Amino acid sequence: MATSGSSHSPSTDQPPPSLPNLGSGAGVCIMSNAWKDEQDPSLISFISSYLGSNSLRLNFVSISPDLIFNCGGVSIAFVFVTKWDDCCNVGSFFNRVKRLETQFARLYVVATLSTKEQNDSFMRSYFQYEMEFGKPAFVLVTDAEMGFEKIVKFSQSRGMCKQQKVASKVKVERKRAVQDTDTFIRVLTSIPNIDKHDANSLYQAIGSIDATAKTSKEDILANTDLSADKTDILCRFFQDPEFYLMGSLITSFVEFVEMDSSMEQNILVTGGAGFIGTHTAVQLLKEGFKVSIIDNLDNSVLEAVDRVRELVGPDLSKKLEFNLGDLRNKEDIEKLFSKQRFDAVIHFAALKGVGESVGIPRRYYDNNLVGTINLYETMSKYNCKMMVFSSSATVYGEPKKIPCLFLEEIARDIHRAEPEWRIVLLRYFNPVGAHESGRIGEDPKGIPNNLMPYIQQVAVGRQPELNVYGHDYPTKDGSAVRDYIHVMDLADGHIAALRKLFTDPKIGCTAYNLGTGRGTSVLEMVAAFEKASGKKIPMKLCPRRPGDSTVVYASTEKAEKELGWKAKYGVDEMCRDQWNWTNNNPWGYQKKL
Repeated sequence: MATSGSSHSPSTDQPPPSLPNLGSGAGVCIMSNAWKDEQDPSLISFISSYLGSNSLRLNFVSISPDLIFNCGGVSIAFVFVTKWDDCCNVGSFFNRVKRLETQFARLYVVATLSTKEQNDSFMRSYFQYEMEFGKPAFVLVTDAEMGFEKIVKFSQSRGMCKQQKVASKVKVERKRAVQDTDTFIRVLTSIPNIDKHDANSLYQAIGSIDATAKTSKEDILANTDLSADKTDILCRFFQDPEFYLMGSLITSFVEFVEMDSSMEQNILVTGGAGFIGTHTAVQLLKEGFKVSIIDNLDNSVLEAVDRVRELVGPDLSKKLEFNLGDLRNKEDIEKLFSKQRFDAVIHFAALKGVGESVGIPRRYYDNNLVGTINLYETMSKYNCKMMVFSSSATVYGEPKKIPCLFLEEIARDIHRAEPEWRIVLLRYFNPVGAHESGRIGEDPKGIPNNLMPYIQQVAVGRQPELNVYGHDYPTKDGSAVRDYIHVMDLADGHIAALRKLFTDPKIGCTAYNLGTGRGTSVLEMVAAFEKASGKKIPMKLCPRRPGDSTVVYASTEKAEKELGWKAKYGVDEMCRDQWNWTNNNPWGYQKKL
């Protein structure tokens, strides 16, 4: 996080008052030194209505002269400086703004420069900044009515100013309403008490947003059927610099921001070299996210990450980074967060086998609890407070106090203590299958703990037979019943949860079940794999394992309703893709020695 200090005296050690913690996410922070003592409800309503329709979360903050903007974690920030004397002089402006570069994913500074003196001073400060910190990317916008406006777009990552690639200058013309009637109507109808009829009437009479900036109340009354009170509202909107600057500039830039190719959200995937992690990484990259993986390769191999790069192609693979590290070593996490900003974390780096969690709990506590607490502490330090936690359906069974349940309780405690945290707990049910290409799949080291990788090893002769634990359950064939889910469905579920974090500021700490909602017995799953592979799977019936439940399957209505997610694949597709992976990689990612 950037160091706070006085805007007028950058070297001072006396910190100014801090703004409220705005949290993190796919949001917009609107900051202005032009707010009145009491924020104008009409203006706030307009901005909320327009940006809200674009699924952007909003915060409104007043800027005082001695306040360094301390709002880290918001994806996009617009800072409007319209009254230089009240806020700061142009010369000190960049000294203030440079403190923001490590606190925002993207920052748009809108500075109204209405005089040649201000413009010259601004450019001198700009070039001085460039010499000291590296040239920032910026977009130049001209507008005859508002003077000379500079939008300086800082896209540097934390502490990486001089190493960033410099974006080219792009001149963006203000859209004319005669070229885009929908934009004009949408903007006007966002103003309180102005409906579509009013907007159409004004459009037909004037036809251009730019022209209305110099239109008087008398002109509007003479050429439209608008009432006097509505005319007053529109005149204020068009003629008040605060309204005009914020309204029309935000309108112009929403589309630009959404199209900005540098706006990819950066996601940290812990345990991303593993089975679910690699499949999720593929989907994240294809959905336009940047992905950083941290994995200690304890139960995975680097070859899996290389195949992810192969699957997404050379362009998308440039957005994938691998880091060898262990969450139990806090320095590994600290090193990662200190060099780049993350918008959210998907946390896979946990052990989940029921049998071992009961038989050797100390290993599970060490890996799961210590590593996860280290991760939370580092995320909080760097103001990254969004997490999709990969939990387990075992929270519904015995033993009651297994590590995954402890971790869910910790997540809830963290949210209660710091409500700005947004955490989604995904409880999923027996992931199986593989990517349809057969290039990535499940390849556990040692003897598998889960059913399907054990079956696949038996199918290719790596194991002599399948041990079926429990044959006396009160089920139709005596074997345990589970809800199996295709790993690609699960990957899509994690992305749906991620989008929920970014778009729902009220999500808090919420759990969702991911599954098909249908139970399949162990013996039914074996039969389905035999059908897909054409292989006979020899079996040995064994006693039940401690901790295993009789029947577990998902209630997925909540995920379907709130995440817009539903499993697409059935058992036959799961076994088909599992066999495709196994047949093409009988020894997993490693060649047989």
